[in-house]
Amino acid sequence: MSAISKRFSAPAEDGSHDIQLAYQTQDLLRMLAGRLPTRAEIEALSAEKGLALSSQFLHRAVLASQPHGAFIRHVQTTKPAPWPAAEGLPPVEVVFVPSVSPGLRLRWGGHVDWMRGLAREIGFTTDVIGTSERESITGNARLIGECLRRTKAERVCLVTVGRGTAETRLLLQRRGRGARELEKVRAWISVGGSFWGSRAASLRLSGKFAGLGARAEFWAKRAKFAALQELSDETGIWRAPLAVHDRMMIVSVFGLLTSERAPAALRAGFERLQAHGPNDGGVLAYEAMARPGLLYPVPGLSHAAEEVVLGPVLQRLLTSVGASIRRSSEAWERLAPGHSAPF
Repeated sequence: MSAISKRFSAPAEDGSHDIQLAYQTQDLLRMLAGRLPTRAEIEALSAEKGLALSSQFLHRAVLASQPHGAFIRHVQTTKPAPWPAAEGLPPVEVVFVPSVSPGLRLRWGGHVDWMRGLAREIGFTTDVIGTSERESITGNARLIGECLRRTKAERVCLVTVGRGTAETRLLLQRRGRGARELEKVRAWISVGGSFWGSRAASLRLSGKFAGLGARAEFWAKRAKFAALQELSDETGIWRAPLAVHDRMMIVSVFGLLTSERAPAALRAGFERLQAHGPNDGGVLAYEAMARPGLLYPVPGLSHAAEEVVLGPVLQRLLTSVGASIRRSSEAWERLAPGHSAPF
């Protein structure tokens, strides 16, 4: 039993449980002294004391840590609104990567239309990269790179969901920090994405018959089974440090789901993952947390990226991130008038 999980007594059976839980969580936050709990600590806590407790603890730990807590408070108080275009500077374009993690009964790219509408509502130009459900992670990473090379946008805010995050991360690892098409990406908002591979993919591949069932499912969709194998958290590429250039702002949005809030389409995925830690029914919270980067947990958000839960958060994030990109560009223009920023 981990040192953190030892500090929790068994849950009370009466209404005092919530009060007890809040008190014990606060006690553990003092033990952390401002740091985030490790993945191993959270996984042990989930296995030994339950998902509700570990999810609340992780959420409060992120809020209490810096710079994440300050960033979350800033975004929560940001009013979604068009940012006035600066004369002589290119606009920020929001580019969406349609996807969904394998094995979930969700429509590929079902999030794109409403997300794109919200981005346009607050004054952003938008584009969509045409990735395919039938492609491998490597194949879609190549498509993302090609689209970024072709785009005329000079300042891009990339938005990825689910396996789209892994595909983008693979592109970064293969192309390296200095790739010119990636210099255009000034911000990256990942929603429920797999930065460190997918435990869910590994679980679906474990065991002879489980692997056969997954193969049959991919065959029925005429999709490449390699996508599931590449996405597994046992794949070596996901153990490498995240390769990003210094001016790419990364925000990891991840859901903290409870059994009562898990949608029917994600119920099986949620139940597979709950012993391993807080999750959104598709990915574990720690898989969705980019390091380095800013963290934004959203209690009640599932891997389906529900508009009613995520929409207000996304608009505030886009407003805040867009303002940050523009301020950086304006500062560079003052230092070197007539020259575009290096990234």
